[in-house]
Amino acid sequence: MRGIPRDGRRRESRGSRRAKTRSCPERGHGGALRRSAAEAPNCRAQGSPWGARGDRPGCVLPQSCPVQTMDPEVSVLLQCPPGGLPEEQVRAELSPDHDRRPLPGGDEAIAAIWESRLQAQPWLFDAPKFRLHSATLAPTGSQGPRLLLRLGLTSYRDFLGTNWASSAAWLRQQGATDWGDKQAYLADPLGVGATLATADNFLVFLRRSRQVAEAPGLVDVPGGHPEPQAVCPGDSPLHKNLPGELVVHELFSSVLQEICDEVNVPLPTLSQPLLLGIACNETSAGRASAEFYVQCSLTSEQVKKFYTSGGAEAHESTGIIFVEIQRVQRLQETKLWAELCPSAKGAIFLYNQVQGSPA
Repeated sequence: MRGIPRDGRRRESRGSRRAKTRSCPERGHGGALRRSAAEAPNCRAQGSPWGARGDRPGCVLPQSCPVQTMDPEVSVLLQCPPGGLPEEQVRAELSPDHDRRPLPGGDEAIAAIWESRLQAQPWLFDAPKFRLHSATLAPTGSQGPRLLLRLGLTSYRDFLGTNWASSAAWLRQQGATDWGDKQAYLADPLGVGATLATADNFLVFLRRSRQVAEAPGLVDVPGGHPEPQAVCPGDSPLHKNLPGELVVHELFSSVLQEICDEVNVPLPTLSQPLLLGIACNETSAGRASAEFYVQCSLTSEQVKKFYTSGGAEAHESTGIIFVEIQRVQRLQETKLWAELCPSAKGAIFLYNQVQGSPA
């Protein structure tokens, strides 16, 4: 599951489990629907061809600018073309240039926050994560992959010391001032989430355990984080040891593994994921999550039976909820919307825009 681990305790991560069989080669405000051109320097998504570079140049295509979702907890950084993008249409670029910037006063503040958390919760442990720096969606008709993800490396420790720090709002303001990028000083670990559709046309939601640190008791879609250690085992993977092709594969396969672990359905019942876009959790200072669409060959009743029999991460949720697909377009008008955590709201907004039927 995305965010702080639900039980907050050390356990063998999905990346660690999978690394044993792999070889080396854990969102905006305002009234406008889209940002104006004057705000473009702060955009992390670009709609320009691969050649348009720079730190984070301004947006070119409207669908690649952060979009309001009529909910202050979530914004959309990037919306993929109708139907979504398969794995072969996405590529990744890993570079130290895409890591967060050192804090203005030095990173001692992050270390102090981490030590304080460890004293209160000694079972916590650090782990590497991918960091989303920016994303470029190539114009329709372009040759080759449509989407380029520029990724760096970060960690759970840095996430607690930046995105979850009391100074997060100030760090975003300072990043915009110093670098023209309000996320420059933030860890921003990239998450993944899935709108999972059953064979009888329901979407799957999970009620989060009340024991989790983030959004306890709220409703989420299945999700988690892609793991650098699944691509190259070790406590401190290097950018040069993380080939872009394998990183993209981990991004897409991680969402399937999270569904299997959280919902307990067999992997062969799941379709290949389609990337819908990237949403940002504004309650975690704009942390990004790649949202996918996945079909399951099982009916909702069959899925429920697998879920209730338990799975690798059964302790992380307390119930399963099914919503008819035809109701999802108007989900924001229902009581359930208020129970959704920000990551689920972003996933549903992107599903409705990219994969769902028009209202």
